[in-house]
Amino acid sequence: MNAIQIDQSVRATKKLKYIRLALLIGGVFLPILSWSFSEPVQAPEPETLLESELEQKSAQKTINQHSSSQKIQSNNEQHIIITSRKSPLSGLAPTTQSTFTINPDKLPKIANSLTELVEGSPGVAENSQPGLFQVVSIRGVSRQRILTLLDGVRLSSERRAGTAASFIDPSLIQGVAITRGPASTYYGSGAMGGLMQLDLKRIFGNELSVGYDSVGDENFQSYSWGNEGESSENHLSLTKRKSNNSEDINNNPLNTHFEQVSGLYQTSNEIQGLDTFSIFNHSKVDSWLFSSKGTDLGRSNSRFPNRIVNITEESHHIAKTSISHLNQWSADFYLHDQSITTQTIRPNQSIIDVTNESQDFGINWQLGWDHSDSIQSWSSSNLIGFDLYTRRNVNSDESRNDFIDNNPVNIQILDHANKDELAAFYSVHFKYNDLRLQAGGRYTSEQSKNNLSTSKSDTALTAFAGLALDIFGRSNVENHLELNANIGNAFRFPSLTELYFSGTTARGDIIGNAKLDAEKSTNFEIGFNWRNETNQLKMTFFENKFDQYIERVIIGTNLQGDDILTFVNQQDGKIKGLETEYQLAISKNIDLNFIATMIDGKNKQQEFLADIPSDRASISLSYHQNDWNTQLKLQHRRTKTNFGDGESPTQSSNLLSTSFQYQLNQHWLFKIVGENLFDMKYVGSADDLATLMPGRNFGFNVVWND
Repeated sequence: MNAIQIDQSVRATKKLKYIRLALLIGGVFLPILSWSFSEPVQAPEPETLLESELEQKSAQKTINQHSSSQKIQSNNEQHIIITSRKSPLSGLAPTTQSTFTINPDKLPKIANSLTELVEGSPGVAENSQPGLFQVVSIRGVSRQRILTLLDGVRLSSERRAGTAASFIDPSLIQGVAITRGPASTYYGSGAMGGLMQLDLKRIFGNELSVGYDSVGDENFQSYSWGNEGESSENHLSLTKRKSNNSEDINNNPLNTHFEQVSGLYQTSNEIQGLDTFSIFNHSKVDSWLFSSKGTDLGRSNSRFPNRIVNITEESHHIAKTSISHLNQWSADFYLHDQSITTQTIRPNQSIIDVTNESQDFGINWQLGWDHSDSIQSWSSSNLIGFDLYTRRNVNSDESRNDFIDNNPVNIQILDHANKDELAAFYSVHFKYNDLRLQAGGRYTSEQSKNNLSTSKSDTALTAFAGLALDIFGRSNVENHLELNANIGNAFRFPSLTELYFSGTTARGDIIGNAKLDAEKSTNFEIGFNWRNETNQLKMTFFENKFDQYIERVIIGTNLQGDDILTFVNQQDGKIKGLETEYQLAISKNIDLNFIATMIDGKNKQQEFLADIPSDRASISLSYHQNDWNTQLKLQHRRTKTNFGDGESPTQSSNLLSTSFQYQLNQHWLFKIVGENLFDMKYVGSADDLATLMPGRNFGFNVVWND
């Protein structure tokens, strides 16, 4: 047994200890704290810290109560998701219009991945190479500058293209909230462009769902169960998804095959009747365990089949426990253990395997309190807390097998690398009549370390401020015009890969740069939101100025002719754009929705930045009647001739999709969709390794529940 094999064995033993710790948190700690007596104690309904959340709940109730009248219906495009649980940072963001929420169950389309689910939202577009691992850009910012939270758990990886939540089956997602602009800067390192918060699905009773997509003959099966007691809930979900290789519109093969299996268990309990620890009475404890395993997952790019990149195995295990007390304070604890092995095959030349693994831990505590004066018509909400996020045992091992000289080589690229972030934050929300003011700040201290290199530490201070004013006031129920403006700064510490990784990727050989500085940015946005009985119009202008932007650059070629790349703080730049949303209730059964986004990004030398999507606009017409609804949607993507490093120009395209959904009875739901009905030839993004997308395709979904 060689040194690397011994080291991997030691790591496997450590990983078992972390998994046991997760089970201890979720399976032992929870029942002790959540022990309840037969006679439940009714706790008062907690008040939200955010005024806009009350307004959103009221608006959603109004929509539900007046579904037959000519109100703005959001059952096809935009949905307000109200869940019993909030992410640990849910109270931090300003109440601006730059948050778009999605309910997958209400969408007419069938999303086979998170990217498919959120693409087409205001400011959101695909980025990087298409396929299961494709990520998105938000307002022209992508990669590790987008932060993703899974029910409050921060997701991180050492993938340069960005953290892909591809291991989370979309059937397990109940809602997605996409925060854009300066509000997202308060969430810490990595949220420079935006934030995606994913809420896990909970149902009561039994639900069985099966689906099929003609692209790669993809199919999935999902089963969910849930029950509810006087003071507790339990939920279980199991899902399997599989796909073969697909073809682009020219019938060229695409390396898109994969197989994934996921499981999710959630439990929620109310603490009651404690004598010794009475401070915990009327508290709520939520705990969940998630596990996902993927095998033989293809990475699609234009070099296939001359170069084949596959994920031979990917596994994720996440455990989280949350305690909240009457919305006065909350504490969260979570663990994420992950491992992924990437295999790069150059036929008749070599096989390279790179295994990345890590354990991520997080603790969040926050305390909230309110003040109000009904006579003076003002109120305020305050929030204070701290975050601890740490990445441990981040390892990367590379195994090379060259067919020509038959000389196997094992290289340890990252050796027990660590990253620690400790932050304190404060937020205040002030309301006076029809004026809302919000402000907050966050101080973060960070340290990165790799056994094969020197450690690096840094600090960052971020703040935001915003206001919103209802011009007409609440006395005018027919028309509302709200003006809003926000400003904030953001930062991103270099990732462990950018600092220390030196090895092989699908794009070429990478050499880390331990001297990188943190990225910084200043965000500004101004907009308005006008609505009446049948119309709603939102427009937002935004600008994002970057400093010390970390970019990947080519510094040479290796013996195989592949690029050798490294990371540098290369360029300062500016991204600006305009977002438009319009909804019209034509009648009680017909809705029209329009979304448009225009973005431009350049550095100080007036060179175009990468990751800026083509300008695009979509219009959809929906018809809903009793137990069925249908939608026709057309999206136009403009020609993109201005592109950055590592990109290619893209042609304009018109993408037509349609869907039909029918609720047969209380047990059966049927959904049929058609995509790219014009059979357009287009690429998945401007990435120079992006492939052409599949042509016309169809899918269906059948759901049974009791």
